[in-house]
Amino acid sequence: MLPPLIGFARDIVRANFDRCDLPYKVTLVATYHCNFRCEMCGIWQKKSAGEMTAAEVEVFFGRWPQFSWVHLTGGELFMRRDLEDVVTAILDRDRALYLLNFPTTGWFGDRTVLLVERILRRGIGRLMTTISIDGPRELHDAMRGLPGSWERGLETFRRLRAINRPNYQAVVGMTLFDKNASCVSATIEAIREVIPDFERRDLHLNIGHESSHYFANAGFVAGITLDTSRRYRALPSRRPASSTRSGSCSHARSGAGRSGISAPKASTCGGYGPVPLPRRCARRSSTKSAPIAGRRARPTRRFSATS
Repeated sequence: MLPPLIGFARDIVRANFDRCDLPYKVTLVATYHCNFRCEMCGIWQKKSAGEMTAAEVEVFFGRWPQFSWVHLTGGELFMRRDLEDVVTAILDRDRALYLLNFPTTGWFGDRTVLLVERILRRGIGRLMTTISIDGPRELHDAMRGLPGSWERGLETFRRLRAINRPNYQAVVGMTLFDKNASCVSATIEAIREVIPDFERRDLHLNIGHESSHYFANAGFVAGITLDTSRRYRALPSRRPASSTRSGSCSHARSGAGRSGISAPKASTCGGYGPVPLPRRCARRSSTKSAPIAGRRARPTRRFSATS
């Protein structure tokens, strides 16, 4: 078997130039339980029935150990009390694993930090954590339906960011909808009031979308196009010398503690750092599902969304 990093690189190249017999990325929905009440997502209204047990996860990855990229998601993952057992099963059985990433609201800070530290101590090619922040304080708390979630999310991000390991990255993920698409620069400024050295590369943009089977938000109009995220890419990445009142975010000054807002900063699109999105071989696998040997994956073009 190839070393995980070489295997991961091979999978990405092959996905962009050829078709694979089996997918190299799997998205495992570990739970639908969520303590948030997000207005743009209905996962919290679902019954989280049929969750794979840690033993079932171990069997799955024992049978299909070719995944070099595992995306673990929910719901809010840390609502699962046995989450560490689920992660251990993945690490034990997925021999090709290089990248493990997961989003979280950051509400369960102690458990999040502890899990990250244990994974890193055990050893992994690369680990990434996304903390969901969807705007300045008031806007984020309103969209997420839980007062105080902005502060707790950023505190968890601050603690994760302090873990200085070359194979670990913590970022803030902002999912764009009509309500917050104009607030990217205001969000950066608000975060900098708490974390002064926060840079635009610490913020990843995701394109909001509808899904009746997963997000349970059919009929929720995102109103965001790819052009909205592209226009941030070429803008300055560092704080300008002086602030300007740019943008039209109605929450721009709420909780930011500043008299003005800097010019918009660039942000990356895709949500999980500089990993190329596969054209063909990445296939979403939900709870209780498995890839079928011999079936060729169809081309996909998808943008991930944080929880």
